[in-house]
Amino acid sequence: MNRYLLILALVFAGSLYAGEYADEVKNLGDKNLRPGALESLAKAGDEAFEDLLDGLKQDPAEEGVDAGEAAARSARRMDCARLLGALGDTRASGELAQLLAKQAVESPSHSQFGATCASALGRLWSDKPDSAERKSVVDALKLHAGNPALDVALHWGALHGLAHLKAGAEVAAPFVSNTEALPLLRAAAIEVVVATKHSASADALLDIWETQRLGPKNDEGNRTGAQSRDYTLPLGMQALFGLAKMGDKRAVPGLVDVATLNEFSNYNSLRDEAVRAMKSDALQAGAITTLVETFKDVNKPTQRSRAAQALGEFGAPGVTAFLDVADDAAPEAAEGQPAHPEDYYKKQVDANLSSLRGQDALNAFVDAYGKLPADNKELRQKIVDHLLNNRTTLKDKSLNVFRTAGDDESLEAPKRAQAINAWAEAKGKEAFEDLSRWVKSEDGVIRAQAVQNLGRNYIPLAKSRPLLEATLADKAEDFEKARENALQGLQRGDDKDLLPLFLDALDPEKEPSPKVRNAALTAIDAYRRTAGIDDDKVYDAIKARVTDTDADVRATAVRVASTTAQRMGNKTAAVEIIENAVQDESKEVRLEGYGRVSLVQGDIDAGKVVRAALLEEERDVKGRALSALALLSADAFGDDTAQKQRVVDLALSLIDDRLHEKSAQTLLGKIGTGAMFNYASGKVRERIEAATSKEPKDYARVPALIRALIEIQDLTYFKKVEELADVPNVELRRACVEYIEAFGTKSDIPFLRTLVDKSDAASPQLRPRIEDAIKKLESK
Repeated sequence: MNRYLLILALVFAGSLYAGEYADEVKNLGDKNLRPGALESLAKAGDEAFEDLLDGLKQDPAEEGVDAGEAAARSARRMDCARLLGALGDTRASGELAQLLAKQAVESPSHSQFGATCASALGRLWSDKPDSAERKSVVDALKLHAGNPALDVALHWGALHGLAHLKAGAEVAAPFVSNTEALPLLRAAAIEVVVATKHSASADALLDIWETQRLGPKNDEGNRTGAQSRDYTLPLGMQALFGLAKMGDKRAVPGLVDVATLNEFSNYNSLRDEAVRAMKSDALQAGAITTLVETFKDVNKPTQRSRAAQALGEFGAPGVTAFLDVADDAAPEAAEGQPAHPEDYYKKQVDANLSSLRGQDALNAFVDAYGKLPADNKELRQKIVDHLLNNRTTLKDKSLNVFRTAGDDESLEAPKRAQAINAWAEAKGKEAFEDLSRWVKSEDGVIRAQAVQNLGRNYIPLAKSRPLLEATLADKAEDFEKARENALQGLQRGDDKDLLPLFLDALDPEKEPSPKVRNAALTAIDAYRRTAGIDDDKVYDAIKARVTDTDADVRATAVRVASTTAQRMGNKTAAVEIIENAVQDESKEVRLEGYGRVSLVQGDIDAGKVVRAALLEEERDVKGRALSALALLSADAFGDDTAQKQRVVDLALSLIDDRLHEKSAQTLLGKIGTGAMFNYASGKVRERIEAATSKEPKDYARVPALIRALIEIQDLTYFKKVEELADVPNVELRRACVEYIEAFGTKSDIPFLRTLVDKSDAASPQLRPRIEDAIKKLESK
């Protein structure tokens, strides 16, 4: 036995006894029970010491032990060794030392167990002060680590033990620099030299990383290039991070690569570790400089956004360095290339600002905003923009930046308004005092925003009402948006004495702004519901606005007044409002009028709607008019043949539009009867023939037309429909099947079966639909 280990064995040997955790220790030998046992023993800590030590002593080679129990004992004592090392109780040293000594031979029976004992010994003594016993462990582990006659596993375990003890660099260093050594041993050796901050090994660590990242050196000492797939191999990464942990500035370029190269983009843990390493006191300044250089390098565009992101994670120093780039002169263009614009870097900073959204970066932006001079308006606005875009990430005192920005007159008013809104939404009712200041601003944008926030649910109306009423009283043109917002805020009130405010806002003599009158129409309708105001108390004021001088007001009034009249049972008034609306000179009013026809479709003068619809020229209004016409009954179109033909033409002009094809088909079905059948059917057929006879054929327009024939009840087009059904177009074949289903008989079933049996692209999607059609024809 090694003399160092013999000393330890004698010092710490003693009889121990089993305790309450004996069963848990036994369960370590059962792979099914092991996870629970490990958790229980780890929680027990020192209380399980004696039982763990007994488990450590169980010899799998004991006479009479069968193979199953031997395997259980081997697994059990491995775990016991690890747990005892974690406990740090030196009473286990003797047993661990003896067991390690038994394996520290040329042909060990359980080399992995010996390695575990070596590592456990190092961990056990790692936090103990210098002593003779601790020195004995260090000396023993050095001896084993450097003994070439021992098993690789024992070298590995001894090196790990030395890493825990922060000792043995002189033994580990040769493994680090030996390119022929197993990566497993080199990795363990790196742990030792890093733990001991062995500066003499720094060159070897750098060489390991650079060889992995840049390739081996040639005879001239130049790196020959590496495969990108090798960049993330564990040994090189360990060497790089170890070099950084030692504070060696030569690690910075590699760390920047890990943080910014695409090859590391899927390795978030490596990137995070690289950034943490760069933020250390020893490396921070150099890392920021290198990240800025990477960001500015025109030959590294793919690294730019990640470089910006990494700079943001340095907080104020990184953010400041990033923002400073905007002022740098443009880079020189490559030979033969056009010059870069003077504001090249300014644009790059703007484009990558969104990359800096970590908490540290945002806090740094808050700090930078407070320190910027007032005349640096552009940068102040950019910072506020960025903070607004990331406001959900800001916490606590950082939110105060929005309050400051709300008062910052160097910012444009819309930006200040956004900041006011962010502040109010973040603080809720606590923002009332500030909103009370801003609502008195002479800037219309600021006042409007403050009023909007005062009207929100988080501010009690009892507190905000006086300010909202005062806003309504100021009729200055600049404050019309503020008055709109005041009405929206007051509409949630349930006091009946608020009604005069809404009625006054509808009166052109008291409210000069059409926009405010328009907002009042919507607001009074909402207020009426909340406060329980009878319809007849508001109807006259609302109806009066259907003749307002402003088209937008008239349009809104048509909607609110017609609905209110209908609700009051005054259908005659609703009909009159809508009939006048569809004949209004304003497009907006007519659009609203057509949209309200559904309210009174059985009572309205259809002739007025038809005549108005036929006068429309703009496609969107024609579409709304078409929808209104489709609601009318077939008899509503009268006997004027020429007018009916124009209605057919109107429907066909919009049938290609998916938004209107259903209305067009419905309208054609209503009007294409009797004397109009031939005209309507002929026009539809003409369009089908035109689309399918030319090259290239325009099949996209045909399905809607076939469905129009179904609505018109044109059942004599079978031959053409069957021809078109053969085309491998899903929607076209679907429409043809619908036609055959509508007008066919049992004699058409064989044709449908041929469609089922087809193997073209349209067949799989339509097979269930065709089979449904067959079933319906069979039942005829």
